[in-house]
Amino acid sequence: IADGACAHFMAVGPPTEADWRSLDLARHATSLSADGVRLTSGTGADVLGDPRDALTWIANNHANAGVGLLAGQFITTGVTGQPSPVKAGQRVTAELGILGQVSVTLIE
Repeated sequence: IADGACAHFMAVGPPTEADWRSLDLARHATSLSADGVRLTSGTGADVLGDPRDALTWIANNHANAGVGLLAGQFITTGVTGQPSPVKAGQRVTAELGILGQVSVTLIE
């Protein structure tokens, strides 16, 4: 993950069937819950104003470093809402509206 926050872990769900290119991602609502209790919510604007702006920054930064981005890589642009503490045993769900959701159960 971009700055090493979030303990270097990321949960990836199946690809979305939604036409994300036509969405106003800056206004797109998200939420995070643990065991069915909402921990935080936000919008794409929480990520440098728009997640596409964050993606552009990442791509340019890597290109300037001579690294570039490669086909097939997963890129995460940042957190929407507030970073929230979770603990072992909890089922954590990220809800991304029509883009889908992903859930994980944390183990010790």
